[in-house]
Formats: sequence, C-alpha cells, structure tokens
Amino acid sequence: LVCGSSHGRCATAPCPMCYMLCAISAALAIAPPSAFVTCRRPALSRHRCARMAENADELLSPALWTVQGYSSVQGLVPVCQRLNQRRAEAEHLGISLLADGSIACRVVAAAGADPRSLRVGFEDFAAAQGVRARGGGEAPQLGESLLALLRKAAAQRRLLVDERLSAKHVLLALLEDARCGARLMREANLDRASLTAAITLLQAEHSRSKERGATSSGERGAVSAPRAASHAGGEAPASAAAPPAAASAPRGALQLYTRDLTAEAGAGRLAPVIGREAAVRRVAAVLSLRTKNNPALLGAPGAGKAAVVEGLAHLLANGDVPQAVRGKRLIAVDLGALVGGATRRGEVEARLRALLSEAQQAEGEGAILYLDELHSLVGPPLDAAPLLKAALKASPKLRCIGASTLEQYRLLVETDAALERRFQQVLLGAEQLPVEVDLPAVREAAEREVAELAAERRLLSGEQLSSLRRRADISAELEEIATQREETTAAQAAAAAAENYARAASLSERLETLAAREEALRGEEAREEGGYDRAAARKGELVRREEAAWAALAGHCRACLAARRALAGEAGEEEAARLAAEERAVEEEGEALRKEEARRSTLSAEATAAEEAMSAALADETRHDVAD
Repeated sequence: LVCGSSHGRCATAPCPMCYMLCAISAALAIAPPSAFVTCRRPALSRHRCARMAENADELLSPALWTVQGYSSVQGLVPVCQRLNQRRAEAEHLGISLLADGSIACRVVAAAGADPRSLRVGFEDFAAAQGVRARGGGEAPQLGESLLALLRKAAAQRRLLVDERLSAKHVLLALLEDARCGARLMREANLDRASLTAAITLLQAEHSRSKERGATSSGERGAVSAPRAASHAGGEAPASAAAPPAAASAPRGALQLYTRDLTAEAGAGRLAPVIGREAAVRRVAAVLSLRTKNNPALLGAPGAGKAAVVEGLAHLLANGDVPQAVRGKRLIAVDLGALVGGATRRGEVEARLRALLSEAQQAEGEGAILYLDELHSLVGPPLDAAPLLKAALKASPKLRCIGASTLEQYRLLVETDAALERRFQQVLLGAEQLPVEVDLPAVREAAEREVAELAAERRLLSGEQLSSLRRRADISAELEEIATQREETTAAQAAAAAAENYARAASLSERLETLAAREEALRGEEAREEGGYDRAAARKGELVRREEAAWAALAGHCRACLAARRALAGEAGEEEAARLAAEERAVEEEGEALRKEEARRSTLSAEATAAEEAMSAALADETRHDVAD
C-alpha cells in the first residue's frame, strides 16, 4: 500500500485509522500531518505501518538493526582502515559480518561451509581493488554495491516478515550480490536452502535453550515486552537502552544429534560387555589401518553389533587400543534425531553437513562416528552417501563404524562402489557367552545406571510441578484480564456516548494493551504446556531405559545359566554337583532381580498416580480461586 509519494511506503498493512487519514489526505490533495507519516498506534493484529528504508541514513539507522547485526555495520570503519581503502563496499560488510564468534559464522558453519575460508575470499577480493585512501583518519564513503546489498537485505527482511535487520538477512542478500557475494557463496556451496535450514536449526536450538534456562519471573517480564525482534540466535534491538541479557550459546550439531560413547564409558554409564572381546579387537585393528580403516559390522539382528561398539568405547576410555586410534572419541549418531523435525527442503542435508564438519574439526586425535543402519544413508530420505564419502576422504583423522545386516549391505551399500570401497567388512556371528560371568559387577553397573535415570526423572517431576503452578497463575491472570476488558469496554462505550473522545481514545489504547498482554500470556501458556508434555515424554523414555537395564541384567543371568547347564551335562559327577550349586546361586540372584524389577515398576506406577492426583488438585484449586 502506498500512502503517497511524499509519505513513504508501508512495509506491512497499516492500521485502519492511519489508512483512512492518508486516503482522505490524498483525495483532498493536501499533505497529511507529520504524525501520520509513520503510524504510532499499536495495532491489534500486530501489524505496523513502518516506512520502507530506502536511503543510506535509514538503512544505517541503529533502530532498524538488531544489536549483533548493527555491530557488523559498525565494523565497516575498522575494516576499511585496515585495508587502507576509502570506499565501503559489499565485500567489507562481508568481512565484518564473518568476524570470529559472530552469529553469521555459526550460520555458515551449520550450513556446512567454512566461515574462515569465506571471509578470506572477501578479504582477497577487497585487497585486489585499486581504490586507496588518501589520509589515515578519513572516514570511508558508502559505495554503491554496499547500498545495493543493504537494500537487498531490507527486501529479505520484508520477505520474511521480520521487524529488524539482522545477520541472516545480509547472508541471504549476499547470495544475490553481483559484485562478489554471489560468486563466493557459490564457491562455498552455500545456497538459500542450506542457509535457511541452518538459520532454522539455530533458532530452534536457541528457543529450546531459552525455555530450559528461563525462570518464571524472567518469563513474566519477557512476555510483557513488545513483539521480540527477529533473529538467528537471540539478537535484541540495536536501539534498546539496556544491554541485552547474555543468552546461552546454541549447542553444536555433535551435541544435538550424537552421543559420546567414550565419555559415557569413562563415567561408568555403559554396562560391561561380555563375550565380545575378539570382535572388539578386530574392529580396533581395522581402525588402526592406513587404508580401508572404516569397519562395517555385518550380522543378523541380535548378533551384537551395538555391544561390540560399546566394548570398543570401554577400550578407548581405558586407552587399551592401538596407538593409531588412541585418544579418539567414539560418537554414536542418532539418525532419528537428525531427520526428526525437518520441515524445509535441504534441512537434513544441512544438519548432516554441519555434523560432519564439526566431526572433522574435533579436538584431540579426531573422532570415530558410529552409524547404525548404515544402509539408510544410501538413497532417500537422507541420501547422505556423497557427504560421507567426501568427509572420509578430506579428513584423515575421521573414522566411521557402520552397522547393518548382510542382506541390506549387499542390496544398498555395495551398489555404491565408492562408498563400499571405504569400508572393510567385519562379520559377526552368535558367540557363546563364557561360563564365568562377574554378575556382581554387571548388577552394580545396572544399579548405577538406574539410579542416574531415577534422579533425572525426579528432576523432571519438579519441572512439571513448576509448570503446573505457572499455568495456574496464567489462568488466574487471564480471568483478571477478561474482567478488566469487559469493564474497559463498558467505560469506552459510556465515554463515546458522552462525546468524551479523549477518554474513549485512552480506553481504546488500554484495550489494545490488554489484548497484547493476553496474547503474550496465551503464548506462554502454550510453551508451558509444551514443556510439560516434553518432560512427560522424557520420563516415559527414562522408565523404558530402566526396564531395559534390568531386562539386560536378567538376560545375562539366563545366558550364564544356559552355559553352566551345557557344561554340567559334559562333566563328571563331582563337577556337575559343583556347577549345580553355582546354578542355584545364579537362580537366586535372578529371582532377586525379578523382585527388584517388580518393585521398581510398582514405585513408578505409584509415582505416576501421585503426579496425576497432584495435577487434578492444582486444577481444582485454580478453579476455586477463579470462582472466589
């Protein structure tokens, strides 16, 4: 909508009052008052009649930028002075934008590119330009390419319906920069799909970190503020008076989509592996080779592929491995988490690219990636074989352990000759469990794991209780807002009937404030409900892991009994009597374990019933408070 040639264009739909006044002014061919050039009214539907920034002064205004986005604009001066150039062009903004530790660097890294290499490309292009400064203290002039880049960034802001300019808009605008940005971004294998997926990933992680770390009082203060500025990592408006609160840094792809098995083994959170020593040593030997050093564990379901990997994690944690792999981290990739929640085209590829990039740059001696269901990487929906091949070829420190069935491996992986050439097959069969099993050690490890899971479950119960109380407070406040809105509406009608228009306008603004507050509370209520549901889902997962730990321990007991019975059938009478006595001891241990498992299941059911009763009581209390 255009209010007039001298009034500026509206970036979004104007409020009805502004539109009516500007339309009347245009019809009467008179200039509207300056107060209506930019609409100051808080709109009911969150739309604002903001002027489109077209000239340099408006594009460089701090009020138009987020804090970290505007810091890139401020960095133009030192960049030009360092390069001894008197005109600030698009390449200078690219150099300032990709400063170490900036949000733009995290976005580029999440998209699978190297931010340092991209910044070096901008610096090389800037150094090749021949325009030099005349004096050391002369301020740089605004170049045409920089102005065009800023206008493209403003267009990206309007396209994404964001309130302020930030680093993500400049990155997307660099894809269309005819001077140097488009070429450099293309050479870095960056496109709009990968950047958008990386931005979405960082925003989602920032939101999750913010929800976990925010206190109830902090949330009440935050929801009363106006609509938050758009950002890719928690940026605040650059014109804010108070310094922005330090937000927790987003986690990397390795923390989001993997588990560090070496660290878990060192902390004692992995159960000891029994009867897989030969296979574990074979995998360690393959990893220490110079070529074809990526083992592919092949075997039928239940052959013990995961157990071999956990056994290798124990050896790595203890340092009992060949020198070539000593000091490496064994990292298990969660393919379900990698694919889950992806809604944009190219988002899964961007996540995997970021994960492989971080694995290549892992500290120490490098990383070993464990990919269960290796055959799922070939073809849709992942189609990640090209990325994996390139990563294994580029980084000599990176290793990979794949696991699959023999049939799926032959059907899918062997059809890709380049991928199959990088793996060495390790066939696993059903190995016999040794007769001598250290059951007390196995039980101690299982009890330690169950105790940690129970402690985490108690913490989640506390979070759920806090969420229920906050939702009760929100419900009471929403009822109060509804009452105030009814009273204000009646007062506004009375003021309008008495032709007291100033009073009616004041009450109208009061209604808009109440509506904004109600909308913020609704959003906070939805977040609290989501947090409660996530905690409930996590608790269910912890209960299943507890049951699995006890079931695995019972499985060890049963296997030990079977082995002892088989040996007793081949032994003499004296040896058979001794083994029978040991068998009874093992049976007693198994019976004790079954009783313990039943007791824990009963306690879990009682805890769940108590939580449901507490939720019902809180709901009844809230209803009584509202009624009072």
